[in-house]
Amino acid sequence: TADAEYGADLDVAFHMALGAATHNPVVMILLEDLSFVLRRVYKERRLLVSRVPRGLAETDATHLDILKAVREHEPVVARAAMANHFSVWRNFAEKAGKVQKQQAGRSRGVNYLASVPDVPDVHK
Repeated sequence: TADAEYGADLDVAFHMALGAATHNPVVMILLEDLSFVLRRVYKERRLLVSRVPRGLAETDATHLDILKAVREHEPVVARAAMANHFSVWRNFAEKAGKVQKQQAGRSRGVNYLASVPDVPDVHK
């Protein structure tokens, strides 16, 4: 849908901005090289969580905590915000998967839960 396309574009822009905030050229090269794939994945993930009431709104809202922590140069808070973002997304994706199974009678398609990484604690 057009909303999923637009949302995916915004997700890519957000992640590119986060990459730029690292001031790490390797991160930027990786993000730029993978931006087409990321856009497709973000679109599919947005479509998935949109099946659950408030799924997109609550998942998108977690970006604000990440942005605030990055702006305030708070890496520990940023890491916690990222972990929360993945947790919120997983929660809605699991609910959406249940809705999808109920609607289809069986599970099919890509397992997007498997593609969400755990956030390593680089500050230990």
